[in-house]
Amino acid sequence: MNKYQSIISAVISAACIFLVPYLNRKGIIVDESTMTTVIAGLIATGAFIWTAWKNHNLTDAAYEAQLIMKELKECEAESESEFDNDENEIGEEGEE
Repeated sequence: MNKYQSIISAVISAACIFLVPYLNRKGIIVDESTMTTVIAGLIATGAFIWTAWKNHNLTDAAYEAQLIMKELKECEAESESEFDNDENEIGEEGEE
């Protein structure tokens, strides 16, 4: 189990141990499996929103940064291919 799975498991366990009895004393009857489902759903929703925010260009600044990064990667790929061509030419000269 990795770090994040351990944290999620601890949050769900704490809610089932402390929150369910508290709610039951206040008159809100919730069983542990329902609480687990609700908390897991909330965590999944939060994770979806966070990854959507991080992995998609939702702001103008993020979109502009993505375009700049794309240009840099293309320039890097071109320079690597030129370097490979230079090595091939040097190898061919040595064979003659």
